[in-house]
Amino acid sequence: MRSTPLVFMLLLVCGMVHAQQQNNVWAMGFGVGVSFNSSPPVGITTSMQSVEAAASVSDRKTGALLFYTDGVNLYDANHNITPNGKGVGDDTTRSSEQGVVIVPFVNDTNKYYLFTISGHSFNGTLSYTVVDKTLNGGLGDVVTGQKNIFLANDFTEAMTVVEQEKCNRLWLIALKKDSHDFYAYEITKDGLDTAATISTVGYVNTAINTAALKISPNRKKIALAAISARQYDGGNSYLAVHDFDIYTGRISNGIVIDNLERASLYGCEFSPNSELLYSCNYIDVEILQFDITLPDAPTIKGSRKVINGVMLATLGGLQMGPDSNIYISKYKGKGLDRISNSNARYPNCVYTVDAITMPSGETGLTMPQPVMYAGGSGDVGHTTSSKDTTVCLQAPMMLRSSTSNGGHTWQDGRGGSTYQVSQSGTYWVRTNNKCVRHTDTINVQVETLSVMVSGGDTTICKGDSVLLTTNTLPASATYKWSNGSTAPSLKVGAKDIYQLIVNYLGCTDTSYASIAHYPDVKVDLGADQQLCKGDELALPKTVVAEPTDKYLWQDGSASTTYTVKGPGTYHLSVSNQCKTVTDTINITERNCHFFFPSVFTPNYDGRNDLARMVGDINTVTDYELRIINRWGEVVFFTDDATKGWDGNYKGTPAEVGTYYYLISYKYLKEKELMKGTLLLLR
Repeated sequence: MRSTPLVFMLLLVCGMVHAQQQNNVWAMGFGVGVSFNSSPPVGITTSMQSVEAAASVSDRKTGALLFYTDGVNLYDANHNITPNGKGVGDDTTRSSEQGVVIVPFVNDTNKYYLFTISGHSFNGTLSYTVVDKTLNGGLGDVVTGQKNIFLANDFTEAMTVVEQEKCNRLWLIALKKDSHDFYAYEITKDGLDTAATISTVGYVNTAINTAALKISPNRKKIALAAISARQYDGGNSYLAVHDFDIYTGRISNGIVIDNLERASLYGCEFSPNSELLYSCNYIDVEILQFDITLPDAPTIKGSRKVINGVMLATLGGLQMGPDSNIYISKYKGKGLDRISNSNARYPNCVYTVDAITMPSGETGLTMPQPVMYAGGSGDVGHTTSSKDTTVCLQAPMMLRSSTSNGGHTWQDGRGGSTYQVSQSGTYWVRTNNKCVRHTDTINVQVETLSVMVSGGDTTICKGDSVLLTTNTLPASATYKWSNGSTAPSLKVGAKDIYQLIVNYLGCTDTSYASIAHYPDVKVDLGADQQLCKGDELALPKTVVAEPTDKYLWQDGSASTTYTVKGPGTYHLSVSNQCKTVTDTINITERNCHFFFPSVFTPNYDGRNDLARMVGDINTVTDYELRIINRWGEVVFFTDDATKGWDGNYKGTPAEVGTYYYLISYKYLKEKELMKGTLLLLR
């Protein structure tokens, strides 16, 4: 899937696809690499230790590194050799110029070929290994029994891959040593066709070993930079350009555009518009530019320009990056040089030394070639992005293809240039033009947002706190609590109802959590007091507690009430989930029983002659005694507790019969009332 920003419609067009993200991380050289996941790209640290051979692949959608190889060992994204990753190729010197490339399977997005070519010391052997990224806990590993499988030998170090843009196939192209033969191996949904298409070119030069192949972005040309004899033996080198047929894999019409007497031409690369060709004269430390739109070899050679200034470094290979700039590696260098504005003819292209510096380690002579997917030239888009996407839909999303060539067929057989999406799935559209495999696919993951706050709807003790958290939500979700916090969780203690609003990809959901406090526990047994002998006292005086709270009296009783029947120290503890509250009361006893006679005989015989209250009257205050006859008249009144009625009314003996008495007083500061009938006899 292209990652080029979508402007409402995307055209299904021809052309090299650099906007996918599988080439966003390079691993190369001696412990170095480059990440194009940032702008500008930055140098990174890897476990690679290679003079030349290097290949790496990233996630097609995210750009995250998946694995890489130096043609001998396979490393995972954590920079460790995978469990079955040793010996994926034979060239232990790691000095084959294009010694390894990574090619995805056409029909299985989890599997990749690693094609390796060993250097001259290892007979130029072409082999392949199969990697499955679902192995090794998802970090990828070599499939058992599919490691370093022999294809052929006697190849140069030149190898490259090109996608058949419309037909869902790829070509692996290699060059035989000491010959004019190019081998093109086709890779389809049925796998690797080991019967190569062989093309023979007609110029004199032949490559002995060190060589590099590059396909132009428009897939119409293939360039070769090669050494004609073994390096340092005094041989020469040459740069050639050929026509390439993407549908048949045939290479033809080769012309040599530069030929140096020294073995110094190393690597090549096309400009993004396929009109210019760059190469490196590493002995003279020169980067060369040629205009290949010119009609013949002499005029192309006449356009030769040296675009870099005086340098002391040993220059190496050239490679176009995902950002369409061309990068130049330097042996044992601390960074990569860059050609920007590389579509421009000299002097308008810009050469920058050490445009990307490395945090540690050193660069080697080459960089990874691009990983290509079959059938990835077109795009299905929607109104916000052309990438595989995750959305939270509040309304259906519209996929749209704007190609005007032929009809459209979607994955469910529907026609038309638009398709409405309301659920997760893999969606593709095929255009009915030259090749029916001209298909683009987008994976849509529709998320639902359902927020639940846990830790709330609970009762806690005052002063305590709880942590409000949510169910598992996407990492990119945003949070807003009713108190203004934007954290995924919230520590709270106050009694309240808390609201959380979560936003994810344009969808929102709200959840609430309530916090209550346990009621306070209060206990009051009253003040210490004296209790009349024989009287009882009900405790507690006051208590504030819930029915579920626990009571414990001094004698182990768990009752909610307690009756005091004598002197002593009494205490009550009441406990809830939060605390225990205790109160104590001391009770002393005194003989404080009060009595008023119901019969008296005022005959002056010294017995029962007065009607008065008896008992501990010295402790009584605010005393009032009233004796009332049956007609409601008060026949006697006193406020002296020591005095009583002698049976006379207005100076004469009162009538024999029944009277009523009413006594009010305070005892130990408590108001009391005593009343009843009194029989007067003589």
